[in-house]
Amino acid sequence: MRNSGCKFVHVSRNPKDMLVSMWHFYNKIVRLNPTMPAALFPMEGAVESFCNGVLPFGPFYEHVVGYWEESKKRPDKVLFLKYEELRRNPKEQVRKLASFLGKPFCTTTATDGDDDDEVVV
Repeated sequence: MRNSGCKFVHVSRNPKDMLVSMWHFYNKIVRLNPTMPAALFPMEGAVESFCNGVLPFGPFYEHVVGYWEESKKRPDKVLFLKYEELRRNPKEQVRKLASFLGKPFCTTTATDGDDDDEVVV
């Protein structure tokens, strides 16, 4: 990351919500894929793996804190967003993302009359 010319966007989620979502996702894959072992991943095992840092991206807190710290040191290179803020205020968060990428919103919008469905063009 440090030597890359790329920008990075990290979206973090509440750890409890991330764990439950990951557990549902994993078990859905197991149920839908006949080549996977038939046993579902129990929640107790998921919690234990989470607490021990056995995740595809490594220990959760180290992963998140690494991006958070880098976003503070190099705000031009790393944008740190929170999933919950994206859900609560998507327009503001997408504006942040657009600005970070150097692609600010245009002032022209298209809508079908419902402000919640406004599309920036």
